Amino acid sequence: MQDSHANRRRRSRRPSAWPTTDLEITDWKKGLERLEGAYSPYTLRSYEGDFRLFVEWCAAEGRPALPTTPETVALYLADLMPRLKPSTLKRRLAGIAKLHRIFDLPNPTDHFDVDLAIRRARRLKPQRPSQALGITAEIRDRLLAVCDDD
Repeated sequence: MQDSHANRRRRSRRPSAWPTTDLEITDWKKGLERLEGAYSPYTLRSYEGDFRLFVEWCAAEGRPALPTTPETVALYLADLMPRLKPSTLKRRLAGIAKLHRIFDLPNPTDHFDVDLAIRRARRLKPQRPSQALGITAEIRDRLLAVCDDD
């Protein structure tokens, strides 16, 4: 039990200072190439598309995309919140986190402000699971009619 507590503490540590340099890694697509063969082509396409949208948003806002800060990510989510479902926002976060990990940068998505933004999105657009319809007597009888007696 102590091990899991220590792991939780270790995961929640944040770097004392987020990158604030003017250095921006512009060749992020080459970083994604490192993942080829280890991830599905669909996953790689999602990472690329989602991160490209983040880069475009950052350029319009005058903020660096790579490396970025938790504040930038939270503002990005707040901007997208009215238009996108929380599941889409989470997928966008996965792309941002993966690109930062590729370049061995601090993960800006693992921050309390980003967690709050996702919670706000879930409250703004709650997704309720739809209940599956029960089987009717007519469908049951048709299923039983085609089954063997075994």
